[in-house]
Amino acid sequence: MTAAYKTFASVLAANAERDADGLAFTFLSDKGDTVVTNLELYERAQAIARRLRETLPVGARTMILFPPGIDYVASVFGCFAAGVIGVSAVPPHPARLHRTLPRLLAIAEDADVEAVLTTEAIKETAQPLLAGGGDTPLAKADWIAADDEAVAALRAGSDAYIDEMSEVAFLQYTSGSTATPRGVMLTQTNLLENTASITRHFGMGPESIGFIWLPPYHDMGLIGGILQPVYCGVHCALMNPLAVIKRPEAWLHGIARFGATVSGGPNFAYDLCVKRIEDEKLEGLDLSTWEVAFNGAEPVRASTLKAFSERFAPYGFRAKAHLPCYGLAEGTLIITGKPHEQPPKITEFDAAELEAGRAVVLEDSERSMPLVSSGVTDHLHEVKIVDPTHLTPLVDGQIGEVWINGPSVAAGYWRRDDENADLFGAKLSGPLADDKEWLRSGDLGTIVDGELYIVGRSKDLLIVRGRNIHPHDVEEAAEAAHPLLRPHCSAAFPVSLDDPSHVSMALEIDPPSEEDDLDEIIAAIRVQVSRELELKLQGVALVPVGAVPKTTSGKVQRRLCRQQLLDGEIEPIAAWHADV
Repeated sequence: MTAAYKTFASVLAANAERDADGLAFTFLSDKGDTVVTNLELYERAQAIARRLRETLPVGARTMILFPPGIDYVASVFGCFAAGVIGVSAVPPHPARLHRTLPRLLAIAEDADVEAVLTTEAIKETAQPLLAGGGDTPLAKADWIAADDEAVAALRAGSDAYIDEMSEVAFLQYTSGSTATPRGVMLTQTNLLENTASITRHFGMGPESIGFIWLPPYHDMGLIGGILQPVYCGVHCALMNPLAVIKRPEAWLHGIARFGATVSGGPNFAYDLCVKRIEDEKLEGLDLSTWEVAFNGAEPVRASTLKAFSERFAPYGFRAKAHLPCYGLAEGTLIITGKPHEQPPKITEFDAAELEAGRAVVLEDSERSMPLVSSGVTDHLHEVKIVDPTHLTPLVDGQIGEVWINGPSVAAGYWRRDDENADLFGAKLSGPLADDKEWLRSGDLGTIVDGELYIVGRSKDLLIVRGRNIHPHDVEEAAEAAHPLLRPHCSAAFPVSLDDPSHVSMALEIDPPSEEDDLDEIIAAIRVQVSRELELKLQGVALVPVGAVPKTTSGKVQRRLCRQQLLDGEIEPIAAWHADV
């Protein structure tokens, strides 16, 4: 399909011509459903494109500042049609401006935005906050309310699509799990090729139906939830992610209501469903249409797949629907995935060998650690495991950095040429070197029997007495110590960044009762981690719900958590530190 289209604007135009009345998206909210057909979405995108073309040249950066919804979707395609570069951003939360507004300002400054597409309500709220901003991009930008009458009036008119396109189609700002957010430059080719790859991995066709609740500001929600359905020309129901976080059963009932065949999210979402949904809230649930339950963006846990399958098998869920996958914003989205017609592959590895940097299969469950395969690449992409110090390719079974080559690899970071040469144009060394340019992912993994297993991030790695320990293993062990500890809401990190051998952690805890002894909970955490990993923690902090910082995609920001604890920005409910 990619050969037939040069841009996503032309894909949407073709959908509108081929199936004008076909449903493109349904957005669910407390106020009711908003439905848009292929033709209606095309016309809304065209109106936005005409308005953008009135004042902006090709290649101008345009911030897309909306809550999740159809206006956001139409604005993405309006930017494509106008030939401007879309810059997605989360609207600042009025109650948390001190945390959300600085990120928005930083993105606008880095991208040097010239216009802001938003709603009339956000425009009226934001502009007074920016008054007196002087020469800052947001203060100078052309603020355009996509929902006002002037833009709506532009729906009738000549086609706004143009052949002249910016080389960069979109700036996808990284979620900042290990560093300051950077703008990943995605081309139209990146977007088209990656959605084609998703189609192949997921086995999607004309009969597919999507249900997506993921934040559209992140690659999985934007590309997997908005661009992918348009690429395949299928209907997709969308829901605000906050609704699912508050009521995870809304996700499953949404799948059942629409007969969705494709849906998914990060691993924590599946855990939420298992642990937070009461049986009475599942009455009448039918998950038998769910063929692809993709799971990515964070480590996929074997225990999660098993628990979810067992809990929801009575409601029609099939374990083989689980589709673990691996990807990253710098690779547009997906890089590897489990073949959709096969069950997920879980392999038991020797735990001691993993810590020594080798993946050795071991069936002895007492000494082994289960890892979930992230699958394989398609025929256009290639993955190698590389020694991150010597830059030499490693043989199967050795653990190293994941390097990627293929048309999904982005053009680099916006205006960061020095970094781009090292990260997006990496070269292999040694006798097995080739002349290709590779993307260095920063993730650690191994290839066994042709399949990729992710074991952690190199920058988060904890090195204790010569052992390589991954923080998510510490977090999983600790969270199991007491039912009040919130799953996927903890952070393990080195006491000193210069010495990763001494480990502390912060864990979110549900509001305790008067009968709950916090000192006993901390003691249970220390015992659990010591028993499971033979690791002695140097510090434990129990913190309020929502205190552990996460990215927009739900990834724990471990280094930021450590710094906020040191700076007093996070106030523990209870804490313990080892005597030094």
